[in-house]
Amino acid sequence: MAYGPCIGLTRLDRWNRANKLGLNPPKEVEALLRSDKVRFDSLWDSRV
Repeated sequence: MAYGPCIGLTRLDRWNRANKLGLNPPKEVEALLRSDKVRFDSLWDSRV
């Protein structure tokens, strides 16, 4: 919730938005999102 809504955004897009807004999202999360080890879409995608 601290990084804003997640509907309609990929996880990487959401991380980038939070970073641009100065919310200081964890760099470790960015590294994971740029790897192939996590799902790219939002947890809530197609559920809400």
